[in-house]
Amino acid sequence: MGVKHIVMEKYLLRTSNKTKPAICFLATASGDSPDYLDAFYEAFSEKECTPSHLPLITPIKMDIGDFLLKQDIIYVGGGNTKNMLALSAGAICWFEQGVTDSIPGALTAMNCLGWLPGSCCPHYDSEAERRPAVHRLITEGKLKAGVAIEDATALHFVEGKLDKVIASKPGSRAYSFRLEGGKAIERELPIDYLE
Repeated sequence: MGVKHIVMEKYLLRTSNKTKPAICFLATASGDSPDYLDAFYEAFSEKECTPSHLPLITPIKMDIGDFLLKQDIIYVGGGNTKNMLALSAGAICWFEQGVTDSIPGALTAMNCLGWLPGSCCPHYDSEAERRPAVHRLITEGKLKAGVAIEDATALHFVEGKLDKVIASKPGSRAYSFRLEGGKAIERELPIDYLE
């Protein structure tokens, strides 16, 4: 969050179609980091919304399901996928598989929640080992066809299908990838740059 994500935050609030949406932050994957929570409230407290967060690292006494169902938007922060998958961690947790660094050693494919089809790989531009890992895992048959996103890029799904790719930074990209003829094939996806 922060200045570079302001356009992404505005887009997120617009997707609710509410005048003042209730937005809840889950920072579980970062261990409910106080700094991350502060950044969330700093980013959303002055916008037309009602921000809140749900701490899940420290046990709480409340009806979590009821609380979440009252939210218009649930904003899930990134972090350690392996340790936090049951509660989610960033973009990849929603897919059938994700490419993760949460397991010591080389980047690996990991089974995720499966709410969205295929696989996902984040940080495709900022971590040099991501692209070769995706190509290796696809070629070895360990990773399903899917999408890779660069930083400052997001995927907007509607009814389980990719509706659009958006980015808050000019030049950010996203790709689809699949296995074809025994090789990893990558194709750049159309993208909407937010202003």
